[in-house]
Amino acid sequence: MFKLLIKLFCVFLFIISGILFFFYLKTYNLPYNSEGRYFDPEHDVVHHEQVVIPYLVISIFLFIVSVVLFIFQSRLSKK
Repeated sequence: MFKLLIKLFCVFLFIISGILFFFYLKTYNLPYNSEGRYFDPEHDVVHHEQVVIPYLVISIFLFIVSVVLFIFQSRLSKK
């Protein structure tokens, strides 16, 4: 049961990592103004340039944690 929970948690972390990476790709090349803001008139949303790097960092961190947990789980199942 514990191994199944670890697998599900790995999949959950991998999905969240992918979503954050998608947000990174979506906001990276927007035409920001001199203040680091971009207003999306279609959705009435202001995107800030400072949030782009945290999306990438958190995405990479969650991906690494997911891979490490998956390796940990696979070594548990061998025992």
